[in-house]
Amino acid sequence: MSASFSKCREKAYAVVSYIMRSSTEIPILTTPGDNEWNRCPNTSLALSNYTKYFIDIEDYWRNIHFLPSMIVRSKLRPENWVFYYSRVLFLAINMVHYDEETPDIEANSRLQENLDWFIENCNKYCSDARAVMMFGHSVAGASTIFYPIHQRLLQFNIPLVYFTGNGHKYFVKRGVGKGELPGDYFWRVQVDNGKYAPPIQITIRGNTVEKYYQQDEFYNVGFYQEIIGDNIKIDRRGGLYSNIA
Repeated sequence: MSASFSKCREKAYAVVSYIMRSSTEIPILTTPGDNEWNRCPNTSLALSNYTKYFIDIEDYWRNIHFLPSMIVRSKLRPENWVFYYSRVLFLAINMVHYDEETPDIEANSRLQENLDWFIENCNKYCSDARAVMMFGHSVAGASTIFYPIHQRLLQFNIPLVYFTGNGHKYFVKRGVGKGELPGDYFWRVQVDNGKYAPPIQITIRGNTVEKYYQQDEFYNVGFYQEIIGDNIKIDRRGGLYSNIA
């Protein structure tokens, strides 16, 4: 939604939450962006609305699908969530945009809490993981949070793909933050504006050599497809792009 249009009224959150819950039997997880929180006229009320309609939204599917029982939310920042499945770490951080030249106390503390959340879960899972899928809205604070994250990844030799939405134009870029810092194990995927383009599908290749080569279609890289880290495929061909080979 657009904060300038919706004014972050409670009804806007309720409508989106209803659409999610009524549209699919597959659990949906969210992470806040600028238009759900920090660009709202009343940020405290906006966060309250976001919490009411999207925190623990996975509980709606708890009796339908196994995934919700795996999801753990941060006690300090419940909008941050994590689950570990098939040796892949899935993790979300609250990375709404802010002015990097004049960060405020809230922004600084939130970045540190996001970093602590990643380190806590990487300590639990990264030694066994084959990939990390991380979700947030922006790359504000790249040197504060993403460089330490990449330094941690160097110890495990596993790829991390960070999905963002702040710029609203699709690209895949290698490198920490905006790409200005080198990152052998760090990729950023910026997704399109949702009303103009379809969701993207991520395929993470199996964890045995036999499984790798049984999945021949993994190597059929065409328009709107990317291979990351030798075992991750980003496929953007669905929806509006369904006719693209």
